[in-house]
Amino acid sequence: MSRAGRKSKYDPESTPQLAEEYASELLTDAQISSKLGIHVTTFMEWQKKHAEFSLAVKRGKAVANEKLISAMQKTAEGYYKDAIALPPDDELLSELASVKYKVDARGAIQIESKDEMRKRLGHSPDRADAVVLAFANLEREGYIAGAGKMYVSEFF
Repeated sequence: MSRAGRKSKYDPESTPQLAEEYASELLTDAQISSKLGIHVTTFMEWQKKHAEFSLAVKRGKAVANEKLISAMQKTAEGYYKDAIALPPDDELLSELASVKYKVDARGAIQIESKDEMRKRLGHSPDRADAVVLAFANLEREGYIAGAGKMYVSEFF
């Protein structure tokens, strides 16, 4: 007995190319999924199931990271060496300055979760979260905007 169900929206001819294009536009996995008309769970499953899809997403995200790095470098020109230029936004600066942290037994810094901040501040720290997420991809790659490679541990 064959399993009946919906026909997959995955098209090996076009889906990887679209995913690569969307990923290169600095979109999140959820945003890419939405543009493809699928749930983010399906997006993750396609990355596991279809090697060409997974590679296309990785290529697109690499392009997005380079765009982000380039933009950060251009923004930082004229500022202190290896500095980050943040917009003049009092709410963003307040959120960034309000983060609580502790040092664990190994000496690693552990910052409070977004949920903990939300409870403490009475609102979601979305602006600070956006800055942190912008640098998360750069941390995985081992560098942040600046001359050559600069390791995150040297920056923060």
